[in-house]
Amino acid sequence: MTYKHFFSVSLLTLACSVQATEKQTVYIQKSSGGVPQFSDKPSGDAPVVETLEIQNAPVETNPSVIDQQRRQGIRDNKNISRDIDKRIDARRNARREVEQAKKALSEARKAQESGKTPLPGERKGTTTGANRLTEKYQQRQDALAAQVQAAEARLKQAEKKQADLR
Repeated sequence: MTYKHFFSVSLLTLACSVQATEKQTVYIQKSSGGVPQFSDKPSGDAPVVETLEIQNAPVETNPSVIDQQRRQGIRDNKNISRDIDKRIDARRNARREVEQAKKALSEARKAQESGKTPLPGERKGTTTGANRLTEKYQQRQDALAAQVQAAEARLKQAEKKQADLR
């Protein structure tokens, strides 16, 4: 049974199981293995990925109307399934962006720390026999600081995007 068929059957089963109420809440969760789980109440095993409110329709007895409703329900379920997959992918991509931004920030900070040691040609002797750092050294330090700032901004933006998708 494919994911979409499983999804359709699960939603139809849940929707039909409680005829007495006006609306039914369906909780969609993904297990650690990525398998979708559908329930009328959330379980503590996996985080809730999505909740759906299903409006129960009056019971129809005309076979042609029932068949038409069934086909429409299957189309609706496919659209819902597609939307859920898009949202899950967007959240996964946002999480990946945050991880990459954290790594880039860590690397930029390491480069800045290791770049504090002057390179050959970045020290200049003075007339008193001392030496001082050249403008080239300061330009390199400014560039390293700019890289850290850019990495921090990227991380902040990625974290905001991730928070907006929750």
